[in-house]
Amino acid sequence: MQIFLSIFTAFIISLMMIPALIKIAGERNIFDEPGLRKLHTSKTPLLGGVAIFSGTIISFLFFSANYFESSQLYVLTSLIILFIAGFIDDLHPLRPGVKLFLQVIAAKITVLFAGIDCSGLHGLFGIHTLTGIYPSIVSILLILVIVNAFNFIDGIDGLAGSIGVVSTACFGFLFLSLNDNLSAFLSLALCGSLLAFLIYNFSPAKIFMGDTGTLVTGFILSLLTIQLTEETRTTASTFQWLNYQSAPVIALALLIIPLIDFIRITSIRMLKGQSPIHADNNHIHHVLLDSGMNHRRATLLLIFVNLLFISSAFLLRSIDQSILFFGLIVSGILLSQLPYLLIRKKLKKTVV
Repeated sequence: MQIFLSIFTAFIISLMMIPALIKIAGERNIFDEPGLRKLHTSKTPLLGGVAIFSGTIISFLFFSANYFESSQLYVLTSLIILFIAGFIDDLHPLRPGVKLFLQVIAAKITVLFAGIDCSGLHGLFGIHTLTGIYPSIVSILLILVIVNAFNFIDGIDGLAGSIGVVSTACFGFLFLSLNDNLSAFLSLALCGSLLAFLIYNFSPAKIFMGDTGTLVTGFILSLLTIQLTEETRTTASTFQWLNYQSAPVIALALLIIPLIDFIRITSIRMLKGQSPIHADNNHIHHVLLDSGMNHRRATLLLIFVNLLFISSAFLLRSIDQSILFFGLIVSGILLSQLPYLLIRKKLKKTVV
């Protein structure tokens, strides 16, 4: 019962805050202005992340009190750092290097002091255990990748929020199957906040989550990913398909859309000799809009693909997990190229 109350509480807090934040943004002129790289045509308030953070943290702290551990204070410290970084960036854009530096600080605090790290790769590609400094290095890199991947995918109305809802709902019930109520409360509190946010963010968007929302949400998703994979080492799930070997593949499937977009976009930029954080219009959502879709259809398509990969990870659980892990990545990259084919076909018809 408390689980559902945590979702409901986060939902109500966020839902009540957003209209006030839209009003404040209007009075203080805190907008995301239309531009060459922007896909919206009118200025839109940027404070949605404040409601997401507030609803999540208040609900999580209240309902997880009986399960709270002192090490979680370091996680909250990191979340507050990223919340402040994102909030400042939404008001006055920070340089990419400064944002990355603050992400590294938050990741280090969580890994080194909260003890949330990857102790191994669960047999993927023959690697079971990491020793020495490698668990910390891999964990920090994983956090940075997921945080920035989620930030990258926030480009069209409803997309980042919808992916967040799908992944946090799944994470929440997976943690319940592992009897980890603390992580379940965090997952589902964030899910509730994002559901309320989507009411105002789905096309046409009345508010954006901004970097405040993407940094906080991406960071929580990265921690949930590490926690899920690590807990399956010692804890048996009530779901037969969640175990030591399958946990990394399931985590990949939950975040496949932002991760594939991140891999594809950073690879293209580096091949061009550009910085991986160089801004451009090559994200998968940009390409879908160029192919003729609107925001709503592009978002629904990507969420359908996300669910398809999650289902595949479950249905194909009996095959070698290394092959499945690699297969999901390759399939995701290949599928991400389909919009380009649609654009070429469209251009050919135009020429004819």
